[in-house]
Amino acid sequence: MRRSSPSDRLTQPTRRIPLALLLFAACSGPEPEFQQPDVLFLVVDTLRADRLGSYGYERGLTPVMDRLAEEGSVFTRASAQAPWTVPSMCSMVTSQYPTALFEHPDESRTTLAEAFKQAGYTTVGVVANALLDPGTGFERGFDVYIPREGADGKRKMPGHFDAVASWVDEALVNALAHDENGGRKPLFLYAQPSDPHAPYHGRQQFLADQPVSSVPPILPENWQEEMLAAQGPTAPADDPEWSEALQNIQRQRNAYDHDVRFTDAALGRWLKRLEELGMDNLLVVIASDHGEELWENVTPAPADRLKEMPPKAFFFQSHGYSLAEQALRTPIILSGPGVPAGRRFPEPVENVDLFPTLVSLCGLERPDDLHGMDLTPLMQGRVEPGDWRLETYAYVNHGFSMRDEASGLKLVLPTPFGMERGLSPPQLFDLNADPRERTNLVEQRTEDANRLTQRLMQYLERYDSSGERLEGTSAEEMRRKMAEMGYAGMLVGEDEGDR
Repeated sequence: MRRSSPSDRLTQPTRRIPLALLLFAACSGPEPEFQQPDVLFLVVDTLRADRLGSYGYERGLTPVMDRLAEEGSVFTRASAQAPWTVPSMCSMVTSQYPTALFEHPDESRTTLAEAFKQAGYTTVGVVANALLDPGTGFERGFDVYIPREGADGKRKMPGHFDAVASWVDEALVNALAHDENGGRKPLFLYAQPSDPHAPYHGRQQFLADQPVSSVPPILPENWQEEMLAAQGPTAPADDPEWSEALQNIQRQRNAYDHDVRFTDAALGRWLKRLEELGMDNLLVVIASDHGEELWENVTPAPADRLKEMPPKAFFFQSHGYSLAEQALRTPIILSGPGVPAGRRFPEPVENVDLFPTLVSLCGLERPDDLHGMDLTPLMQGRVEPGDWRLETYAYVNHGFSMRDEASGLKLVLPTPFGMERGLSPPQLFDLNADPRERTNLVEQRTEDANRLTQRLMQYLERYDSSGERLEGTSAEEMRRKMAEMGYAGMLVGEDEGDR
């Protein structure tokens, strides 16, 4: 564990002492020395919150993350700002709401890694997602940034968690080496492995205690069969009720769960390794860039196309194409110095809140113009009822969504691009009564729809980012990388006139 020497404190940037420590000092005598923690910021790609035991899942996939939740704080109503990686991560690392297509972090904004580097931290990043490669801007602020692909575009390594941990181990050993005075800089470590992103691998070693038969059914009961009968193709003679096709879907849902379990176990192994390396004053953050739809919804496609789709395509699996709750509800777990243990916070929080929260917990100066809210006052009980945010927002190329957190209503409206393509038609859902978003109330509750539309327009005016698209990786290069990852149909990087 690092102990700052007097020379360290003279040469490093001025550090802000968290309010909690100032209050403690006022009541307890001399001010304690604040030791900045090391930070592990783990973004688990494509992780749904509802697959964690700490969020209510009963299959026992995530004992390591659940232990961190017990030792720290869980935010039970967290959500991402976009249902796919690039805009979501741009938003997360700059604490800016996306209201237009983001291809790179805005160059005029300080990134999370830059804030830690400027405060004297050693910054190390390791990513398995090619969309975050060097040249995209996500590497800004890192002393060491290890991507999945080399300069020649060839993949250097697999993307599962154990591989990611092995790629970065040498860099961690170097970053954590003590200087001649026996000290070292604190470390900011950002990691984003690829699992449980599709394709789902499944794990044979988990089948014995987590067979396909134990996968929770898609509800309501018989909903899939009813939707296929009403909108889908005619069932084949050898499978007249689509039983085998729907069972195959359950196998894939089980494979996703197994990948979540595998990732959690790998996290446990890595945490032990970090402890061996001396990171025993560690602030851990668990988050995700987006969730995943797992065949719970009908694919957003024209009716004539749906009539030709077999069940595996008729029901939607992926992310990035809709603003469904399954694609937006992600976990946020904090554990370590400054975080109260065993707390569950039901207040709505967003991924944009992570940046201001981390700089607060670590005693850094907060950059100007962050859109997110600092969660430390909430954790410290310094937020009065009714003083927290009233809405949460998300964006995809063809649509915006806003949740009115007080009423449980969720509005979805198309962007101009979505209007032209017939995507994201106006929708209004009552999430309290209809959490699976089956019934569109936009025509029955026009007054509510109009009220929320006005509030969404105010948000778009306040956080307009339409002029912040940056030069860099070409749209063609972005499409190539996304096609390699299975997003062949995604439209990205188009000029505004084409949208």
